[in-house]
Amino acid sequence: MRNCGRGGRGLRSVLLLVACLHVHHVAQAAPHRAARGEAALPVGRPLGRRHTDSGSVTRVAAADTAAAAVAAASARLGAKDCTTRYITQDLDHFSWESPSPGNVTSFAQRYMVHDAFWHAGGPIFFYTGNEADVELYANNTGLMWENAEEFGALVVFAEHRYYGRSQPFGTYTTGGDDAKWDPTKLRFLTHEQALADYAVLIYHLRTAFKGGAGAASPVVAFGGSYGGMLAAWLRLKYPGSVIGAVAASAPVLAFPGMSPTFDAETYWGVVTRDASDAIAGCDRLVRRAFTTLFAASAVELTHAFRLCTPLQQLGTGTANRGTQEPGTRTVESGGTHPELGRGESDPEDAKSRLAMFLAVAFDTMAMGSYPYPSNYMTGGGDAPKLPPWPITAACRAMVNAVSSPGDKKVQDHNAAAENAVESMALLEGLRDAAGVFNNASGSAGVCYQLPADDEYDGIWDYQWCTELLPQETYFAADGRRDMFWKSTPNATWVADRCRRTFGWIAEGAGPRRRWIAASTGGGVTGLAQGSNIVFSNGALDPWSSGGVMVNLSSSVTAVVIARGGHHTDLFFSDPADPPSVVAARRTELELVRGWIGEWRRDQARLGMPPAAAHPWSSSDAGGTRAEAR
Repeated sequence: MRNCGRGGRGLRSVLLLVACLHVHHVAQAAPHRAARGEAALPVGRPLGRRHTDSGSVTRVAAADTAAAAVAAASARLGAKDCTTRYITQDLDHFSWESPSPGNVTSFAQRYMVHDAFWHAGGPIFFYTGNEADVELYANNTGLMWENAEEFGALVVFAEHRYYGRSQPFGTYTTGGDDAKWDPTKLRFLTHEQALADYAVLIYHLRTAFKGGAGAASPVVAFGGSYGGMLAAWLRLKYPGSVIGAVAASAPVLAFPGMSPTFDAETYWGVVTRDASDAIAGCDRLVRRAFTTLFAASAVELTHAFRLCTPLQQLGTGTANRGTQEPGTRTVESGGTHPELGRGESDPEDAKSRLAMFLAVAFDTMAMGSYPYPSNYMTGGGDAPKLPPWPITAACRAMVNAVSSPGDKKVQDHNAAAENAVESMALLEGLRDAAGVFNNASGSAGVCYQLPADDEYDGIWDYQWCTELLPQETYFAADGRRDMFWKSTPNATWVADRCRRTFGWIAEGAGPRRRWIAASTGGGVTGLAQGSNIVFSNGALDPWSSGGVMVNLSSSVTAVVIARGGHHTDLFFSDPADPPSVVAARRTELELVRGWIGEWRRDQARLGMPPAAAHPWSSSDAGGTRAEAR
């Protein structure tokens, strides 16, 4: 799941744009419809779930109020306004002994705190950090910042183990030029360990922080993408820790064994729908361009896509992936297995690497369907910004290239020559369309360098290989319902890749394919047994294909945002926000108020003392400190 600027994976692979000659992918992860009327959410279509108008979903009205103007971005609160703290966490929460390299038994987990608005007993807004440096979330989660003062809330951003500065071992690779992941150090990287970290930190905040001033503080979890999954699971598995969860763009149903069954191809179907809706016919041009790509020679592709290294020299990339037809994957045992990976044959494998380089750009732009310039999907900070509604910009580039081949027009009406011109126009249009993301800085210069990690997942690959936490580059495509190319699962290749990368995975073993389904109730029926969870999904976000799109109970609700991208609702307000985004935030805040009110009434019935003012020293307000649990 390439979510914005992830600190190591591909749901998530940010492109760092090098100012000289190349564009490089780095492991991190993680945009479109200008001037278009906001229609009701399409029924059914590629999401694979039924939407009705009977009240089964909290539908965000297209005619809702306009987005309110907010302070300039420079005045926004963020990491710079937080106190950075550390808490000592057990490396393994579920064993009496934690044998590990160097006998490491604990690590320092970073979290960031802002208490200027908080009073004793006020709520705690707790962000469940996901696969990136926690500062990325502290700088972008405006929903928490903009409402903390009204709620009198303590704002906390917790960093996920193995990301950012919360490093149990400091490095996870063996030394040398051919460094590989060290699985003996990675085996404590699980979502269960991360949830336990958060439960321990929350307990600390309520019992020890500021002398126990949070003892009467209700805690609300917020999270987006994988962080949204963690927020929902924290409420399900540790209901005593948080009173509710705002789970934005959380694909909690994108796992094997879920009911309804997750059809991974619908992910690419949403990307295709976004392109189709952005500019009529864009999806058809992109599909033709990918067909042309697989039919073209390596020399033609090297020229058309301005590759730094000739395609014919790239070979198989990470490994020979089998004997399938170019650009396809086969299923060993029959059926569809959305959790399995890609398998292309050599020498066509290099073409598939190029194709994935382009497809990842499209799906990242679809995730980043924001109505304003944003660098969230390119990593935040000083990274270049994508334009508003980047899929629209990409489709415009695609259409322009094909409509106006310019000086390449053929004057003698030679059919073969005209076909060659059209093919080159399609390929160059595909290059320019993907370049809206791949060359966001506009400084790619002479050529593109394909990334070494052709699955774009980095350390996230470990979480895929062990728990099947979603990674779209492993999802199937059929080239019919989507605008990409036929690609079906290959169980052998994905198992070999995981063993090759993380050699401790035994022969015949693989991801715990159905564990997340089993441990969360097997789908919507299990999730419905929870309470006080709001699942929000942007209809433009391809991860909505694995999200909760209908209300599951009176207290496990869904908000579908007609013109929303990847957890747009968690961001700072912007004058350009569509009405559906504004309405989604309003709905979420009303639910949070209700949860807090209900919790306080329950506390009163139990005879618990009300929150009282709790003095603390102003000298405790700033700086960086380490705290033991």
